[in-house]
Amino acid sequence: MNGRYDGHAFYYLRLEECRSLVEDCVQNLLKLNVIREVRGIPKHEEPRYEFVETMWKFLVNDISDIIENNIVLRLNLICKWKVD
Repeated sequence: MNGRYDGHAFYYLRLEECRSLVEDCVQNLLKLNVIREVRGIPKHEEPRYEFVETMWKFLVNDISDIIENNIVLRLNLICKWKVD
């Protein structure tokens, strides 16, 4: 799945060996009614999903921001360490 959910349906592509794990997760999220499949997507394309409730969108964006900030902080610390 893409890292951020910006209001558009999200999807997953090019997963190679991880595809079955992601598909299992997607099936579980569908069963828990966290996401739903977007209707009207042509059969030859990957399925698209959207969140059932807006709070999930905010949670995904918040987690994505935290991970991104954590990575940037670590990279800055590594660069500072190498310069010192």
